Amino acid sequence: MEFRIIANRQLTATVWRMELAGDTSAIVKPGQFVQVQLPGFYLRRPISVCDWNENTLTLVYKVVGQGTEAMAAMVPGQTLDLLTGLGNGFDVSLAGEHPLLIGGGVGLPPMIGLCRALLAAGKHPTVLAGFNTAEEVFLREDVEAKYGETLRRVAAIGISGMMHGYLVFDKDGKQLAPFRTWRNTITGPAAAQLMELFRFNIPQRWSIAHLYQAILN
Repeated sequence: MEFRIIANRQLTATVWRMELAGDTSAIVKPGQFVQVQLPGFYLRRPISVCDWNENTLTLVYKVVGQGTEAMAAMVPGQTLDLLTGLGNGFDVSLAGEHPLLIGGGVGLPPMIGLCRALLAAGKHPTVLAGFNTAEEVFLREDVEAKYGETLRRVAAIGISGMMHGYLVFDKDGKQLAPFRTWRNTITGPAAAQLMELFRFNIPQRWSIAHLYQAILN
């Protein structure tokens, strides 16, 4: 489907914001994405939808290669072929009254549309936005214009460690154990019992060791 570029503005040294006009009827949920066909490139570029209305959509993208570099050089009036309405998106009906949204860098733009949808549904979202440096902060103006919230402080913190782990809850939503990362050394008792039971080496970092340790605790 053909879309016409309305604006293509640089936000930071590597991040750009493009607004396009066209048929957005296939976009029905925040968090969906489009596939952009760039002239001269065989493969389409998947880019998340930042926000949209009945006639326009906004894409925020980072220049990381030749395709996005060519995209950054495009000017208003040019057209692009887009496949729209891709992905399942976010179901805001499943959110609680005070959802917490966490995003960083170019993973943040879909939260603009998600926040709008949550507010329209009567929810009260809180957003934690992460950037490598203060110079890389973008979309500040969107938050101020659309939600009346001003970003008053930008701080930085660096933490070296595992990025993934888990929380254990019972069927009633009660948390059974503190947050655990995969690579710690607190699952010794569980790993030992499981090794004896299965007669197989069970490293302490394995999920089964963590889950069983939560039961033992």
